[in-house]
Amino acid sequence: MTTSPENCPDTPEGERPPDEPGKGVQVNLALEATVTGAESIPALLWQGFLKIFGSFHLCFGILLFMGLITYLGTRAQAHMSLFDAQVKYFDSWFVIHHVDLPGVGGFQPGLPLPGGMLLMGLLMLNLMVGGLMRIRISKRNVGVVITHLGVILLLVAGFIRYAMGVEGAILVWEGGNSSQFETYHTWEISISTRTPEGKVKRWVIPWGDLADLGPTDSRLFRRDELPFEMEVLTFLPNAQPRRAGRSTTAQIVDGFFLVRRRLEKKNEQNQAGCYLRLMTSKGGDAIPEAILFAGGSRDDAGEVYPFTATFEGQAYEFRLRRETHRLPFNIELADFRAIYYPRTMMPQAYESDVIVREMVDGEPRGEGVPVNISMNRPLRKEGYALYQSSFGPQQRDYNGPMYSVFSVAKNPTDQVPLIACLIIALGMLLHFTQKFSKWVKKEQRKWTA
Repeated sequence: MTTSPENCPDTPEGERPPDEPGKGVQVNLALEATVTGAESIPALLWQGFLKIFGSFHLCFGILLFMGLITYLGTRAQAHMSLFDAQVKYFDSWFVIHHVDLPGVGGFQPGLPLPGGMLLMGLLMLNLMVGGLMRIRISKRNVGVVITHLGVILLLVAGFIRYAMGVEGAILVWEGGNSSQFETYHTWEISISTRTPEGKVKRWVIPWGDLADLGPTDSRLFRRDELPFEMEVLTFLPNAQPRRAGRSTTAQIVDGFFLVRRRLEKKNEQNQAGCYLRLMTSKGGDAIPEAILFAGGSRDDAGEVYPFTATFEGQAYEFRLRRETHRLPFNIELADFRAIYYPRTMMPQAYESDVIVREMVDGEPRGEGVPVNISMNRPLRKEGYALYQSSFGPQQRDYNGPMYSVFSVAKNPTDQVPLIACLIIALGMLLHFTQKFSKWVKKEQRKWTA
């Protein structure tokens, strides 16, 4: 005999015995509608995000495209400079790779591909989602989690270095000093004049305003404090001034014209050139055009740049040069030493003794601190690192003063890669130690069984 809940005096209010087979089950439809309704859409989207960007399939696809981009970028260096190949394939978000189709009359369709920046960003996202957010952290996989953190930190440091880092070189002769270095790949136009106090006042047209100029483009620049306007024409990333002949049809300035040269494999070896047209700000006649050449002089001209023009009794100097940055300190080369392999011109080791002084109001002050910079021992100071990269002159019978070339790197994350590698090593050590310990215990159980 069964007793219904209504007839059972011991059943508390709001409770009932389990449903019997064959009996209907009462469902709260309002509650079910709330659970499966519109409020669960963000949760479903979040789960989809975790599933897609944390999957092994995405990781495999990223690594596959990385291999393809590396192959195409390496092949492209056969017909373009190393720097251009790096910018096109590895420093970009997307790449249009032109495919050579034999027997189609030179037709090269463009194949859109993800660039190196996009692939690295997706890889970092995949590691964060799959290695940190989807994984269930426990004692067994703590080493894997730490390793993922180290790799993510390494990728973040790379992005910061790409966005904020600056690289260049500084050349200092023995007995001389300098506090500024030049970049390897970018250019600028410097306009300078001397003030009545004898100081140099300088204006600069940065690379950002010149980078997109082509051989047929021009751009006008003006500043309120300058008594002239300046138009830059025919900017060539690698050029050479040549003396004009009778059959020359190019733009000629003082008997010379700019010849466009093929880009060098090493972008540091290119010498940019452009034409310059100056006009008075008050609407006067334009000064005859000038040639700015980064190499310093013209062929057979007997004339050394920079170009100089006078406006309102004031002389202005115009120079096309690599972008220049100032160090927050000054480097004086006190002594340079090089050791060569016997009977060769190949240096075995070389080092520089420098004196580092702080810059105050644009001038080096104080006695300075002596520092030794060698091939494997750089100078690190205020976010900059100076490496001994070259020297000269390199003649064995030369007895005059020497100069040192220091590579300069400004990297806000200079020490982060080392820290990231230590974190990765720690994570791998923990993971393999746990695996090895588990294997040892398993083997011990086999022998004791």
